[in-house]
Amino acid sequence: MKIKFPGQILILGCGAVSQCLQPLILENFDMDFSKLKILDMEDLRSRIPETIKAGAKSKESIRAYVAETLYDSSRHWDNALAQAKKEYYFAKDRNITYQEQTV
Repeated sequence: MKIKFPGQILILGCGAVSQCLQPLILENFDMDFSKLKILDMEDLRSRIPETIKAGAKSKESIRAYVAETLYDSSRHWDNALAQAKKEYYFAKDRNITYQEQTV
C-alpha cells in the first residue's frame, strides 16, 4: 500500500544514501514525482535514471539551480559551499567520518 503524498520533496545530495532513498520513495509514495527535486554539487543525473524517468527534476548542479532561481544570492551560496568544503577537509585530514545528508 502506497502512502499518498500531495507535497513536494527536495533531496540535497545524490550520493549513496540518496541513491538508496530514491527507489524507496518511488516504490512507497503515491505522488506527482515532478514535485521531487534532487540537487547535488555535481551533475549526477546519470546515476539516477529510474528517478528521472519517474518524473523527478534534477539540475546539472546546485550551482545551476541557484543561478536560475536566486540570482544575486549565489554569492551567499558560494560562502556556504566554501564552509562545507572546509569542514569536509578538516574531518578528512583527521580521519574523522564526515557525512552530511539532508532528507
